[in-house]
Amino acid sequence: MKSPAFAAVLLLAVLLPLGLAAAGGGENGAVSVALWAGDELSREIAGGLAAEGGALRCTFCADPEAARALVASGQADAAWIFAPDTAGALARHAAGRGAAAVTVVEREDNVFLMLAREKLYAALYPALSREAYLRFLADAAGEGF
Repeated sequence: MKSPAFAAVLLLAVLLPLGLAAAGGGENGAVSVALWAGDELSREIAGGLAAEGGALRCTFCADPEAARALVASGQADAAWIFAPDTAGALARHAAGRGAAAVTVVEREDNVFLMLAREKLYAALYPALSREAYLRFLADAAGEGF
């Protein structure tokens, strides 16, 4: 604990998050994501992600191909393409039928994109957990629910 390297690591542990938060404001997000939302639920989730700000910079696209094109041209680090029926895809996933609610397109994987995907999952979690809860109630109540 008396080593200067230990003090430097502690200092970096405090300064790095502050630096990322400062760099993430405005148009300078650490990760740029192209979003396409097909239904009301996905637009609500995507809007929440865009409003959250921080290190995530969101760009809304007119169609899924435009989102993929931004990633292919290097203008976006990732594209998150929501299913046209996101609510239905989440319900099928909660029922164990494995439907993809979001397609993620990336040029390469790095730590920032992993953290961005965690934010995506955190945004999807309330809707997914609600569907899982409703599925549990339906299974517990039987066919009449």
